[in-house]
Amino acid sequence: MRSRFPRLVSYAGRPAAVLSRIGDHTLFYGRAIAGVPHAAVHFRKEIIRLIAEISMGAGTLAMIGGTVVIVGFLTLAAGGT
Repeated sequence: MRSRFPRLVSYAGRPAAVLSRIGDHTLFYGRAIAGVPHAAVHFRKEIIRLIAEISMGAGTLAMIGGTVVIVGFLTLAAGGT
């Protein structure tokens, strides 16, 4: 059947492939969330350092957010879709 109707077999296998990917994602997220307590206990200083590095302070974060809003308004005013 596979050699005679390759497209049909391919289309029939797509729902199973999608469910498999959803299962892989769910497993990954579950393992990541399950590892949070261990990381919070054993790598507390590193987590704080990374959060500080990413956020760059509240002022910078607010400035970037304001810039994004202004660019969005300019895009809408210019007729962008």
